[in-house]
Amino acid sequence: MNELKRFILIPNTSKQIPKEAIAGIADRLKASGGSVGTLPEFADHLAPLGGRLSFVWEGPDGENGPEDAAAIVLGGDGSIIEASHRLLGQNVPILGVNYGRVGFLAGIEIGEAELLDRLPAGNYAVEERMMLDSAVTDTEGKRRGTFTVLNDIVLTNGPVARQLGFDCGQGQINEGAVSTRLGLLGWPATGEEIQIGRDIEIAALTGGHIHIQH
Repeated sequence: MNELKRFILIPNTSKQIPKEAIAGIADRLKASGGSVGTLPEFADHLAPLGGRLSFVWEGPDGENGPEDAAAIVLGGDGSIIEASHRLLGQNVPILGVNYGRVGFLAGIEIGEAELLDRLPAGNYAVEERMMLDSAVTDTEGKRRGTFTVLNDIVLTNGPVARQLGFDCGQGQINEGAVSTRLGLLGWPATGEEIQIGRDIEIAALTGGHIHIQH
């Protein structure tokens, strides 16, 4: 893999991530021979890092492509998804450091910062994820909105409960790393997760048992 030299720190500013923890990550990346920067919208938030930040990422240009750059997202799955939208089309890999509650998309957990030392040496692997282009049209065929999303599209109704009908393409395989590698349309994992979560809640409420076959 490419040796990474530029690291874009993207923190979740709504979480109480200690500044010393962010500084420690920046120091570790710099000690490995990298330079550390951030996106323009986070420059003020990370100003206390002082000289640890050496650039503001405006996107790849003619002289500096994305080959030696990576984004380090400090937060949970929501932060990683937001970063994927922010860096859409720039071909910058994203590594999540989980400061959230779930962190399915994160690559490392709090306390595993030493794993960042592998990045400047090219000792890492990139797992490609699927970005989906979606559009919402009304019954007259008028397009009401377009969206680019990571992995899942969630179909739901609004605050007023009513029966809805969806016309969706047929999946060919369970969504995940295998479906992405094979280029096959996957059944969204979210649909199964919602049903399983519902059944778990019902079992907890009634004291019943639950068996999930997978």
